[in-house]
Amino acid sequence: MPNTNAYMKEYYKANRDKCLSHQKAYYLCNKHKKRAKDAVYRAVLNGTLTRPHTCTLCLNVDVEAHHEDYSKPLDVLWLCPRHHAELHRVRRFMARNEIDRATLRLIV
Repeated sequence: MPNTNAYMKEYYKANRDKCLSHQKAYYLCNKHKKRAKDAVYRAVLNGTLTRPHTCTLCLNVDVEAHHEDYSKPLDVLWLCPRHHAELHRVRRFMARNEIDRATLRLIV
């Protein structure tokens, strides 16, 4: 299996303009997420918010902020990338199943 980080670095170098335009388009469509992410970044820099040394769920030292509600930008859960991705997978699954249940109620 190839080293993902090395692959992504090479891909970014080869497709820099494409990556930047995709990122710009994403942030234009998700301004509330960008504002929340920037608020956390600034708060950590100026000391208002303290980044913990480990994930909330395990002892992994690589942590990132997860927003439950983007209207509360400094209310974050600090998770490792594995648990962060897992949380989003579970939320997507729950949302999909909720839509399926609502559709079934309409049909029946």
